[in-house]
Amino acid sequence: MHINYFKQKNILIIGASYGIGEALATNLANLGANLFLRARSKDKIEELARSLDGNHFSQICDVTKKVQVTELLKIVKANFKKIDIIIFAAGIYEPMSLENYNQNKAHNILNVNFSSMLNFLDFFKQEAKENNLSQISIISSSAAYFGMPNSLIYGASKAALSHLTESLYHELMNFNVKVQLINPGFVKTRLTDKNDFNMPNLITADKAAKIIIKALTKTKFEISFPYLFILMMKLFKFLPFKFRALLLNKMVSKK
Repeated sequence: MHINYFKQKNILIIGASYGIGEALATNLANLGANLFLRARSKDKIEELARSLDGNHFSQICDVTKKVQVTELLKIVKANFKKIDIIIFAAGIYEPMSLENYNQNKAHNILNVNFSSMLNFLDFFKQEAKENNLSQISIISSSAAYFGMPNSLIYGASKAALSHLTESLYHELMNFNVKVQLINPGFVKTRLTDKNDFNMPNLITADKAAKIIIKALTKTKFEISFPYLFILMMKLFKFLPFKFRALLLNKMVSKK
């Protein structure tokens, strides 16, 4: 990793109060970055900003509400004339199948994990055109690779986000903005604590953050980890559908 890559870089982290977002904030502050932290939890995000080395900003914002996002971005611009990196880490998770399907929860998952990103697109376009944005990194999930049991809505929301991120890559390359897609496997957070099944190759949020930070300095589009789990997922992805479905159903039936 280039030690000075993040020194004095202006970085906006969307979804910084818990999990990978919080771990990224802690590690990036230690590397000398200037952070603007956004989350829905006012007390948590303010406490995090105060606890970090350096002079950082925080702002409460519900990214599903366009008015609040617009206000957030105005405040960000007032403090950072140029944004070097935007990390989109906002996300929620709920294990869901047809058996426990809840439409209100389903809409909330889609709104937070995918639709909220739409509230930032005009800003991305404007900042890219004015050369005020250098890099966007969006955290999706390896659950986006294919449909799985108990991932009825979460997987769909992340698949849409991954698709959008790849399209952004093509759109923003014309303005020399680096776009990266982050696809973690299982990371121990308050969200994955909801799972009642074995999570192979589970890693801590801090380890995930360190992997991501190292990859942010590189030009690779997809950042996916841990290696063995992602290798297995990608092998599954390229199997003919009926074989993949058979294997997945056998795995589920063993629970």
